Amino acid sequence: ALRLYPEPPVLIRRSRKDDVLPAGGSGLKDGVKVLRGTDIFISAWNLHRSEELWENASKFDPTRWERSFSNKSVPGWGGMNPDLSKGLYPNEITTDFAFVPFGGGQRKCIGDQFAFLEATVTMAMILKKFDFKFAIGPEDVGMKTGATIHTMNGLNMIVTKRQSNNVAGGGWWEAQHTKRGLSPSGRPYESEEDAAWATSDIVQNRVLNDHIHKDP
Repeated sequence: ALRLYPEPPVLIRRSRKDDVLPAGGSGLKDGVKVLRGTDIFISAWNLHRSEELWENASKFDPTRWERSFSNKSVPGWGGMNPDLSKGLYPNEITTDFAFVPFGGGQRKCIGDQFAFLEATVTMAMILKKFDFKFAIGPEDVGMKTGATIHTMNGLNMIVTKRQSNNVAGGGWWEAQHTKRGLSPSGRPYESEEDAAWATSDIVQNRVLNDHIHKDP
């Protein structure tokens, strides 16, 4: 998601000395010459969606981080190598600066790994307890950019609480949990009353299912 919708979409740097950057896809044989004091605008949006740097660049594909990708037509680029990842999530080292949602080098955001982990844990905890459904069509969400990317009309959702203690199905694991006095999901009941009502429902469902399977 951060590859397709980076925050922010543009990074700004200023060269502290004369330098020559790799030619990349510029077509300049001797590389890109940068003078001291030059302000450089780096479009993370374009980098992250470049067909030269990504396989099926416009496709949302989380499995891409598990496989290598290279392009010999981009001189000086080391490609995508998942073996170079030393943290929980990919970064600019893994992709040789093709993926820079938090910048890169000495001036990158020092909280990138924390932000990744925080977002993952928060999302997991929310999705565990609630179901979400679009209140409007995805095409109506829209997008606008400034210092960061925002939705144009808001991300309006219909939120419903999940019934985590009443897991559908009567599999082996669910049976083991209920035998131990736990909910079918394996979690303790919040109160004895909840346990009594849930156990009653489970028994009724089993009796109903048994009759259904026995009836010709």
